[in-house]
Amino acid sequence: MTYLNIDSSEARNKLPDIINSVYLDKKRYIINRLGVPLASIVPIDYNKMELLKYAGILSEKEAEKLKNKIKKSRNDGSKKLKYLA
Repeated sequence: MTYLNIDSSEARNKLPDIINSVYLDKKRYIINRLGVPLASIVPIDYNKMELLKYAGILSEKEAEKLKNKIKKSRNDGSKKLKYLA
């Protein structure tokens, strides 16, 4: 897959055209500032969007509980998923 490199100031000036070419032509862009890659603009893969439907399904209490489990696992050095369940 080929990426087109574009400077950040040019990307800012041509953003509507870039978005159209990403959506319609499935082009992919790397946005650079002073030659350093900073971001990419790529078409959405709707097959992978399945994961996004779960965004925001945790209550605040559940999210806080999960966050605490993750912090605890980081503190004890464990990095395996089984320690988060």
